[in-house]
Amino acid sequence: MTILCKSCSRRIELVGLVLLGLAAAVSLFAFAASAQQTLEERYQKAIQSFNEAKMEDACDALKQIEKENAGYKDVRTYLNPACDSARRTYEQEERLYKQGLELFKQGQFDQAKPKFTQGRSLALNHPKYRAEMDDYLKKIEARVREENLFNKPFNSLTKGGIPKLQLNSGKSNRQRAREPTMPARTYSASKTAEKLRSGKRRTRAISRRSMRPSGPLMTNAIQMRRRASRH
Repeated sequence: MTILCKSCSRRIELVGLVLLGLAAAVSLFAFAASAQQTLEERYQKAIQSFNEAKMEDACDALKQIEKENAGYKDVRTYLNPACDSARRTYEQEERLYKQGLELFKQGQFDQAKPKFTQGRSLALNHPKYRAEMDDYLKKIEARVREENLFNKPFNSLTKGGIPKLQLNSGKSNRQRAREPTMPARTYSASKTAEKLRSGKRRTRAISRRSMRPSGPLMTNAIQMRRRASRH
């Protein structure tokens, strides 16, 4: 009886071990299937990020997939372009920051503002210069407000116009309106012509005076004419 009980207990233990092994195998298979499904989901998400131009997200996800399962589907086809694009975006951020900073130092705020605005708007997960660019944009806005406040009185004068001073000649507005006005060009031309005519008259008078004999020469000429008439 004792021998039978021992053999039964051994059979039970053996069956228990077999069942335990089967359960372990099933659990391992389920875990592997779950892991494989998660990898596929991450792959599809990485491709979606690539198509949406989110290159940095695509690069990070594809790197992790390649590390876990090298050569998985088309990972290598998308990996290099995604990572290269992300690297160029970081280089563009640095270039825009330096260009905007140089323009800011030169006082060219209108040209520096677009550089900072474009640089801070780049899709980056770990931007290096976004905080600095935001700070410079705030400084530009403050300086523009100061310049507008300083130029406001002058702008109001130039827009309203400066009143012209008019000399009071003792005539009423109606009298001045009735009087004929000569255009400036006609007046200047007539004045110039009058000067030329007066100059010509003076020149003729001087030439006539110089041609007339005077003094003893005039007397000798009269006596010679008288003698000639007597003969």
